[in-house]
Amino acid sequence: MRESERIHIKTSRQYDYLIGPGLDSSCGAFLREVFDECRIAVITDSRTANLYLKPVMNSLEKNGFSHNELIVKSGEKNKNLSAVSSVIDFLLKNGLSKNDAILVLGGGMLCDLAGFAASVYMRGIKRAVIPTTMLCAEDASVGGRTSLNLEAGKNILGTVSQPSMVICDTNIMNDLPEGMLREGAAEAIKTGIACSESLFSMYEKEERDTVKVIAECVRIKTRFAEEDPLGLSENTVLSLGHTIGHAIEKCTEYDVTHGDAVAAGVSVVTRAGMNAGITDFRSAARILNAIRLADLPLTTDIRAESLVSASVHGKNADKGCFSIVIPVKVGECTVRTMDPSQFTSFIKSGL
Repeated sequence: MRESERIHIKTSRQYDYLIGPGLDSSCGAFLREVFDECRIAVITDSRTANLYLKPVMNSLEKNGFSHNELIVKSGEKNKNLSAVSSVIDFLLKNGLSKNDAILVLGGGMLCDLAGFAASVYMRGIKRAVIPTTMLCAEDASVGGRTSLNLEAGKNILGTVSQPSMVICDTNIMNDLPEGMLREGAAEAIKTGIACSESLFSMYEKEERDTVKVIAECVRIKTRFAEEDPLGLSENTVLSLGHTIGHAIEKCTEYDVTHGDAVAAGVSVVTRAGMNAGITDFRSAARILNAIRLADLPLTTDIRAESLVSASVHGKNADKGCFSIVIPVKVGECTVRTMDPSQFTSFIKSGL
């Protein structure tokens, strides 16, 4: 059996990321390291509740925590102000005070939603995260960034608020359905292209160790979070594929998942980068082949003009221009600034 591992993250609030088997049923004992005796609001969704809520509640009770559970609608369409208002109403109704806490039990959407609520409720209460999707384990649970969608675009509202602890149960990760593994693959491939040849190479094989992938992604994301704990720099190489990816999500009203959208975005900028002489030809072939092997989309049928229009209010847009992350080779990217006309032409060359 694989032993548990602690990854210590030194941001504005230092905390541990625990990764190992069977941790969900021991979460109460771990949370006693960071929470005094208090009431914990467990925020989850129906699928996750059916699979994992009971052992979590039992562990909380065993370790002296009182708790309430809120089951919210899953899906990126529900990551909005209305949903946050419902979470805050629930916290008030159940009498949570400044000294109580939230436990996020779910994927990236819940991590954003409940994290945002925790960061603004009574000017901020503590929270911990038990990720139940690979995408959340690799990305959303690390670094403290929370976000909400508006009609104008994805992740327009947000806060930076570090969790007190992340508890990643590898048994959950190893039992994920294929679709969630694909979502996680998109994040890992993107991260590997951006800054880790060794991580990327795991996806050039038919099989890989999911737990090793998650741990490597967490270490990489931790490095960026420690260098920029307040999230002041949005144009990091980890944004690879996200400008176009977020535009795809918005244009499809979030019917395309985040992982599929980012994979398509990475594919488009890779081809466009190769055509512009920025991306090494051999690296481009490796990138596109890894995306294909992971059964992720290699393009989108949305017009370039629509993608640019949907990107205007995105985090990589500033003063009418766009900062676009482009692969140079596997493990190295560059950031180029383009006006709308240049960006439109760039996208067209990669579709």
